[in-house]
Amino acid sequence: MNQVINGSDLMLFLEEEGEFKATAFATTCTLNVALEAMETSSKDSGKWVENQGGKLSWSGSSENLTDGIDSKSLHGRLLKLMTARTPVSIQVTLAKNADGDLGVPELGWVPNDTAGVTGKAIITGLDLNAPDKQNSTLSISLTGTGPLLPAETSVEG
Repeated sequence: MNQVINGSDLMLFLEEEGEFKATAFATTCTLNVALEAMETSSKDSGKWVENQGGKLSWSGSSENLTDGIDSKSLHGRLLKLMTARTPVSIQVTLAKNADGDLGVPELGWVPNDTAGVTGKAIITGLDLNAPDKQNSTLSISLTGTGPLLPAETSVEG
């Protein structure tokens, strides 16, 4: 039987400069996969609608504490990619070096290339939120472009 995954160990990684990096100071990540329903009802269907599967789509998001707003911060790097309309490779997977008790490893999180899913996405939203006397946050919205594949499958550009 599989073990339940601790949410702290499942992460969104974005490829930057040829290397997958975990989104900085993430508090949540979400992956949504949808199948379009195409109605195939006819006079022969009676009173029930009939459907078949159409196109697949996917999207993702991440909520993060803000690590700055300069060009080196997560916001700055993603804003550059977003305004250039550059698709990014993503991975949603467990960190190979996950240990919820110790926090981020000295050299950063390393994605598990044999688990999870990978794909290309465009950044469709970056929302900064700065409430009074609270942590500022960054919300990232991604829309998939092309397939979402098992992580061990290469995503071609």
